[in-house]
Amino acid sequence: MHMKELCTAVCVAIVATSCGGSSGGSSPSPMAPTTVSTSAASSDGVARVTQADLTRAPDLTPKLIPAGDPLFGLFEKYIKVFGISVLAFSGYPDAMLVQVATTTAEYLDNNEDGVPDNLTVNSQMMRTGASFVLHTSTATNQEPPQWTAVKDRRELAYIEHTTMMAAEANRGGTVCGTPCGELNDTSLEHVPELFQKAGYMEAYPSDFMDARGSTLADAMDTARGGYFRTSPSSYPDSAWFTITDPYPYDAQIIEYFYWGLVANLGMLGDRSPRVCADIEAEWTLCTRSQFRSTDTGLYAMLTDPRFNLPTVAPDGSYR
Repeated sequence: MHMKELCTAVCVAIVATSCGGSSGGSSPSPMAPTTVSTSAASSDGVARVTQADLTRAPDLTPKLIPAGDPLFGLFEKYIKVFGISVLAFSGYPDAMLVQVATTTAEYLDNNEDGVPDNLTVNSQMMRTGASFVLHTSTATNQEPPQWTAVKDRRELAYIEHTTMMAAEANRGGTVCGTPCGELNDTSLEHVPELFQKAGYMEAYPSDFMDARGSTLADAMDTARGGYFRTSPSSYPDSAWFTITDPYPYDAQIIEYFYWGLVANLGMLGDRSPRVCADIEAEWTLCTRSQFRSTDTGLYAMLTDPRFNLPTVAPDGSYR
């Protein structure tokens, strides 16, 4: 999917639903999902994150949702990664489910010591039922039909924050993907969106709230050359975040955080030089050095030790 289409689809999904580097080792090889005993299904369901999951090194093997579980018949399989549940509809490729879970683990446990880097953030994601919803729909800019069919079920009422993700999470893929002649890996973008919305915003509202006046919003307003409640048709010449798609203010903040994070991790022009031309209409700080020397407000947040945000880009392998 082209970068602009991908970003639009992501933000539509988020609004509609309201919602480091490897030190060796590799992700589990894709395989048929393991079966969880029916007796293991509690009233909350086997896919719901528990307190014990928060500090347990994740098992990155797909698991079938067993008969008798509250989510049986709604989703087919799942993987739990610290404070996040990764739920997949029937037909979602196992290898891509593993890739989403692996990327999630790499972002949340960036030093790969087996525990999340920010337990407060992960506790908030557990509390709000933060979940990825992996679907096979190819439609863009609209809610996936598989999710539409189940989202109002009472069994899913505990899920306050979701992010939709289509079957484009390829191991070895990049942020740029097709426009750069590379594989797509949508998990590189979608994972930060969920942990920002369901984790950091909940844990540090004065800094990460998706509303005017937060530290993150102030940094974004600087990057855009002023406060704009909705995306304007043009920006001041000094602006470097120049999104013109008709996003509301909260969705603009989600996009801004994502661009800054991946730029700081060297996942844009440092990794895929051709991406700079593809994204320049929305984001002009294409390399790590450009970002760090220009967007000092967001860089300060990304490197603030209070937040323990990722400092090394995911590479598709965890532990």
